[in-house]
Amino acid sequence: MQSLSATSAAGVLLDLSGVLILLLSFACLGSKLFNRYLAYYGAQSVVLSFAAGVAAYAFGSVELWILAVATLAIKGIGIPVSARRLLIQRLELKRDAALSTGLSTSLIAGGALTAFAYLVTRPQLLPHGLVAAAVVPLSTAVILLGGLSMVVRRHTVAQLIGWLIVENGVFLGA
Repeated sequence: MQSLSATSAAGVLLDLSGVLILLLSFACLGSKLFNRYLAYYGAQSVVLSFAAGVAAYAFGSVELWILAVATLAIKGIGIPVSARRLLIQRLELKRDAALSTGLSTSLIAGGALTAFAYLVTRPQLLPHGLVAAAVVPLSTAVILLGGLSMVVRRHTVAQLIGWLIVENGVFLGA
């Protein structure tokens, strides 16, 4: 069993995974095309399953390995593929129905929410050297960005993907 400190290999991989998940949340927020929106969500879920695999390796937990594989199969592959088939191939949707705000306004609000997440969680109050000092603010920011994605999207399916992004943020924090 490895240590899960911020300087360990597993800790660095978890921190990088959290940052990548946050960046993919911004990509979802800034995307107008359903195809890309679903691809970014699927990539975010694949990175999340990788993070679960890193945690499973660090803790030597079979349950976490099962969770990592299930996340990859269901959230990383199953949901994006089935949603793409339904929305893009059957319903022939190419663009998001509409955003309630402009794209730049959404991205600026997302940046403000990310800064707010870092201020609220106050990583300096968490014990130094722990992965949680970086992952907790990142997961909080992903939760807030997923909520913002739900608010600024007018299409129901896009709002549902926003809810799944919130779920990814909760999963990352856990």
